[in-house]
Amino acid sequence: MPKALCSSAMNGAQIRAFCSLGQKEQAFLKRIFEHMGLSARGYGKILKVARTIADLAGSSEIKKEHLAEAAGLRGLEEKYWGGSHHDIT
Repeated sequence: MPKALCSSAMNGAQIRAFCSLGQKEQAFLKRIFEHMGLSARGYGKILKVARTIADLAGSSEIKKEHLAEAAGLRGLEEKYWGGSHHDIT
């Protein structure tokens, strides 16, 4: 599998390889997914942004706080550039 140069360039196989989650994080992302009514594409975008946030924090694992920050950014994106606002707190 080719190495992705940046998270935005990751394909589905790379997302599965580089954005794996622990059980707590999987459950948390599931709640975000359901609450925000995300599509599969939106789910993948949150994972990729969370991977970037984790990398910037120096973490090899994506943690709940990385997912929360990514979801918050997704909410801002929808509010200001694409649709309705979702409160994910």
